[in-house]
Amino acid sequence: MSVSDLVQAALALINEHGGKLPGNKVSLLYQKNSKFKRIISDHGGLKKFCANCQELEFVETSSRDDLSGIQKQGTAQAASLEALLAAQTAALEALLAFIDQNCGQVATSQLPPFYAVHEDVVKAQGGIKRFCGMFQELEFVTSPVNSRDRHIRRSDMRPAGQIQEHEFVDTSSRDDPSGIQKQGTAQTAALEALLALIDQNGGQVATSQLPPFYAVHEDAIKAQGFIKKFCGMFQELEFVTSPVNSRDRYIRRSDVSPAGQIALAAVLPDIAEDKIVFKELSSEVVAATNLAGCVVLKVSEIRWSQDCIKTVFKDGRALVGVVQELIASPELLKQLPSMEVLQVGDKWFAVNGNRRLWVLKEYARHVCPDLTLHVPVFKGSLKDFRYMLAKRFTTPNNGVRVDVVLEHRAKEYQRFQSMRLALDHSAGKSNSTSQSQVSEGSATTASGCSSDAGDQ
Repeated sequence: MSVSDLVQAALALINEHGGKLPGNKVSLLYQKNSKFKRIISDHGGLKKFCANCQELEFVETSSRDDLSGIQKQGTAQAASLEALLAAQTAALEALLAFIDQNCGQVATSQLPPFYAVHEDVVKAQGGIKRFCGMFQELEFVTSPVNSRDRHIRRSDMRPAGQIQEHEFVDTSSRDDPSGIQKQGTAQTAALEALLALIDQNGGQVATSQLPPFYAVHEDAIKAQGFIKKFCGMFQELEFVTSPVNSRDRYIRRSDVSPAGQIALAAVLPDIAEDKIVFKELSSEVVAATNLAGCVVLKVSEIRWSQDCIKTVFKDGRALVGVVQELIASPELLKQLPSMEVLQVGDKWFAVNGNRRLWVLKEYARHVCPDLTLHVPVFKGSLKDFRYMLAKRFTTPNNGVRVDVVLEHRAKEYQRFQSMRLALDHSAGKSNSTSQSQVSEGSATTASGCSSDAGDQ
């Protein structure tokens, strides 16, 4: 009886036991031939016998549920590889699900919950960027303005309306199909970065906001004689000095309304519908319609109750700036105070929070068109309903559009059809076009522009 016979008998038993012969079943080997025990003993025991055998390997385990034993050589490596692939697949699926839950992209700052489960898998690949590089489904994106702003998204899907212009995509390992990748020249890289910065700041950027841009592109700017001459090189850029204060200088796109510009007012499509005269509605009927405690609505389904909004919140934060914060960190959506809604007929209106509604509509337009909210329904006495319908509902167009103003309750104030026009005027860059482009039905109400009281 030879060692070869022993090995063949052992392999047969391993196959019969599903790929591994447990230590407490080794006696079955000796039952086949009593000489097998002597051969193993001569080699110093089962463990050393397997160590000197190319076909077999000894497996030790500390688990009570998984006994030590012998198996085919290479089984452990194959099992380890299979486990690694399974862990990588699980991490990939979890990350894709996380991306989908965040409307198509997720910031690296949002990943701690993901790391809590899959950190070992990611570390094994050298970090999240290299992990993403392993899968064609993932794309790792670094902001051209702030290298600390990094996101992960599906490489085969961008949500409708997502801002795509002049993004720097780290695609060093594959061609950039969209042609957005930098063209290799310092001037082109600086131009694209500056255009991205302009778009991210609502269509214009003050020269005082450029230090982060200079930190990366200073050499390209200096080579042209600084920023004003640099802007003069490109038809896409316009350098503007305020007529009010010569120290206030801005850079904007030479085309006033670039595609995807954040500062444009978000509006619902014009719909042929009868105008609602809110003050003539029965408060009893409206109150009876709004009995639910909370409703689930798409942001696109909610209309403005007021005729105009300001460009800033009460704490001085610009609405456009808040939109940018939400795009960079979608988790901040949870920190926005909830608004109350009221149903009139088959339409839903924001009773308060009209500025927040503008912010949410802009965010939805650029990142997640189907953004859905759980919003409380307005509750109050009949007197509250009467006041609300008579005083707070000032919209002249059934809440389809909202004008933008710089001051409330001013004796004379201008209304603007878009946030961009209002911001231009505020910066001292108003012109005849911006002053004449006011929305239909934007006439002053008897009590002046609604104060948007109760907004945050």
